Amino acid sequence: MINATSKIFINYRREDTSGYSGRIFDSLSNEFGEDNIFIDVTKINTGTDYTEVITQALDKCNYCLILIGNTWLTCKDSAGNYRIDNPEDFVRKEIKLAIARKIKIIPILLEDARMPSAKELPADIQEMCKWQAIEITDSRWKYDIEKLIKSINLGKSFLVVRRKWRLPVAIILILIILLGVWKLNYKGIINNALTPKDSYHNARISELNGDFVSAQKSYKDYLKFNLPFIDPHLSYQSMLKSQEGINATRQEYKRLLSGDPNSSVIQFANALLMDRDDAISDLLQLTKKDSAFAPAFYQLSLEYSQDKLGERSLTEKSLEQTYLLQFLHLDSLGNNQKYYLDKTVAEQQVKDATTRLKQAGYATAVLKNQVAMIYMLANDGWRMFANIAEQPTKIYYRFNNDSSYHVTGLTGYQNSGKEIPDPNIFLGRLKNGQYPVSIKYLDAKGEEQGPFNFVLDTRKERMLEVKRILTQMNWVSFQKFDDKQLVYFTAILSYRDVFKEIKYSIDNQSLSKTFRIEPWTKGGIPEMQSDIYIDVPIATKNVCVKILFTDDSESELKCFNKNELSN
Repeated sequence: MINATSKIFINYRREDTSGYSGRIFDSLSNEFGEDNIFIDVTKINTGTDYTEVITQALDKCNYCLILIGNTWLTCKDSAGNYRIDNPEDFVRKEIKLAIARKIKIIPILLEDARMPSAKELPADIQEMCKWQAIEITDSRWKYDIEKLIKSINLGKSFLVVRRKWRLPVAIILILIILLGVWKLNYKGIINNALTPKDSYHNARISELNGDFVSAQKSYKDYLKFNLPFIDPHLSYQSMLKSQEGINATRQEYKRLLSGDPNSSVIQFANALLMDRDDAISDLLQLTKKDSAFAPAFYQLSLEYSQDKLGERSLTEKSLEQTYLLQFLHLDSLGNNQKYYLDKTVAEQQVKDATTRLKQAGYATAVLKNQVAMIYMLANDGWRMFANIAEQPTKIYYRFNNDSSYHVTGLTGYQNSGKEIPDPNIFLGRLKNGQYPVSIKYLDAKGEEQGPFNFVLDTRKERMLEVKRILTQMNWVSFQKFDDKQLVYFTAILSYRDVFKEIKYSIDNQSLSKTFRIEPWTKGGIPEMQSDIYIDVPIATKNVCVKILFTDDSESELKCFNKNELSN
């Protein structure tokens, strides 16, 4: 059974807005308490009669929120019929019951959905169109949720005053009238509004009362003052979109922009109505024209946020960070709050920006090394490995004089459950020289990144690889054979293609002797040469060695003790 204190009923269609219903439930629960919110997934126990529980819930609720997404009207059942046309459709039944019980209805428009017209609805729920809708968007989630909460709070306050405090309120109103400062009519409207504050007040009150014609007139009266505040535009847009649709709202702002083309606030408000790509383009143009207009940078950061995009590429993460940094800098100079009547909106933006900036802090550093190349020489020739800082969906490469790019292919599913591109590229045997390399890849969004251009210098890369390996190994080994002491150089002769000389000495550090090296110019890893050891006195204790490289550098002198290395 539903708790007797439940006040808000959430009506939604799973196929349409189930993802949003949970988020809205959580937001409202934080404000009003979970026991005051009814949503079927949390309030209906297994084996309970659904219709009975819903009926009881609506009997105890003051508000019915109807969540409307892009497919709310067009969802179909297994037979291909529109669900809303079925009298037994639970969404329709809940709305019908709410209307019959005179419950206050608040349509919630999600995903830029429009408010259905009465003629598109069955007759028994057409009355829902009389109620003002509230738009909730991902990009302004916190702001829109706060607006919803305020509308519910306003309604609650009105009910409390009307039912419990009629006499005290009446006395106060009489006193105000006697003092000559009363200028509100019975609906709270300011008569003969002369100031922008009065016009904005009338717009909000008319909107709350469901008088959208008067609200639109008051909004237009307010906008004639050309004040640089954003939140009145957000409220006006929200009302227009819910009542007249997105296209009519765009036309209205096209008109406003033509009347004041230099207003950064109107340009910003107009960009909010665009599709994402056009909005980003207009916002970027606005930042070039007015580089101190902080709200544009905050909105750009939202366009690249995880809430907006979900899975993001490294470039998108970096762009979010760039815009957040610029926004916070401009805010510190006072270039954000001044554009909002409700300062709490600006304060919330700063908190949000600060939180997201901490999460995105690594992106720019990684972007500087977005692609790095690792080169290796094996027995069959050269290979290169494309080390990409994010997971690509496809890798392309072009080597030396190739006329076009090649795809690296796939490595299999591995642990991700997805086929991933192979970052290993086989080049084969190469003559010593410098070879241009170009890498491109598709990121998680399918957007091409690159080209990233490199040069494979085989001498340089081979030299780096050999010097690294030499620091991790013993260069010689000791073996006795027929009462002879032999010192083998086998371990390092596979790297002689970058050696100029091998200098050594017995039981001292004079390096007076030279070990003969057979030249190798065929490419690849050198084959073993014929001379691989030296014969030393049986009493030899150690051998000291230094390698001179073909780049005219030298290794450190290293001494190897027979007792530690003998077989």
